[in-house]
Amino acid sequence: MFSGFTSGDYQSVVFFVDGQVDREMMYTEFEAVLDSFVPMPGYAGKTVQAVCLGINGQLKIISAVFFLLSYDAVGNADRNWNIPLQQLVEQAEQGPDLGAGPIRLCCRSQCPVEWHVQDLWDPDMSRQPNDFVLLRDITSRNRLGFKELAFDVDDIEPMRTSLHRGDASGDQAHHAGPTGGFVLSADSEMSDADKALAHSLITFIRKKVVMDNQNQLEQFERNQQLLLAAQKTRFDDEVNQLALHHSEESREMQARFLQMQELLDQEKQTEESLRRQLNDQQLIADKLRESFHDRLAQSKSGEEDELQALQANFQSEMEMRIQAVSAEFQQMLDAKDVENAYRQEQQNVLKEEVA
Repeated sequence: MFSGFTSGDYQSVVFFVDGQVDREMMYTEFEAVLDSFVPMPGYAGKTVQAVCLGINGQLKIISAVFFLLSYDAVGNADRNWNIPLQQLVEQAEQGPDLGAGPIRLCCRSQCPVEWHVQDLWDPDMSRQPNDFVLLRDITSRNRLGFKELAFDVDDIEPMRTSLHRGDASGDQAHHAGPTGGFVLSADSEMSDADKALAHSLITFIRKKVVMDNQNQLEQFERNQQLLLAAQKTRFDDEVNQLALHHSEESREMQARFLQMQELLDQEKQTEESLRRQLNDQQLIADKLRESFHDRLAQSKSGEEDELQALQANFQSEMEMRIQAVSAEFQQMLDAKDVENAYRQEQQNVLKEEVA
């Protein structure tokens, strides 16, 4: 769902990518994008900066809303996008003059509805040309083919007649020039009506110069205020990002500290357990050593007789094993002799056959 936008004779939506104008479309086309009738694969998975412009009949920008729009993985616009553009424009403060007087501007640092601040973005005024100049130039090129309307003469005539203060005699003494201005008569002496008209023209020109200077000063102040507000918003975002990053690092360091503390406690417990086991093993080894010495002392007296008996048994057993092995080898030698004799006989037979 989305809110309609009707500020100005024409409406358009301009998309920015990397600080440059990437695409522009009529608001009716933008509505089709919001309804997912027209996907935009180039913006798939991205959050794009866009500007909704209100344009008058002379193709001058009169309002601008700088908003963000997210796209899914296939390039369809976020179905939950719902920014009341018309409401924001109606409540917006003044911005820079882009040719038709100060525009109604709504951006992140100048948003009348607080809960929509995160859905908006600030124009970059630090680079040349800035975002406002880009929007003004692309609107003047009129690639969307808006029909330019002429000024209404009825709006200009009251201003022209207000400057003409002469009476009937004065009207006869003056005549309009080819451009609509007033030309003095050839009479060398100025009448009172001429003097009154000249005085009124001079007064008007002076007031006009003062008003123009005042308007320029106010425009400069508005631009500076907008620039300061945008910078403040950017600095606040950076501070919030740093605070969030610092908070995340602090939580991570705290978690690592707790993990290391837990590992240290486990190592201490393991070391204490190993130390207890080592002490127990040392006690057992000491007891075994004492028991061995006791048993060795007790059995030392009968060891000599047992050793002699063992030696005698070992000697007789070795002799028996040697005799058995000798007999086995003798049998093997006899078998080899028989085998050699058989082979010798075979060789002799072969030699005879060969001869």
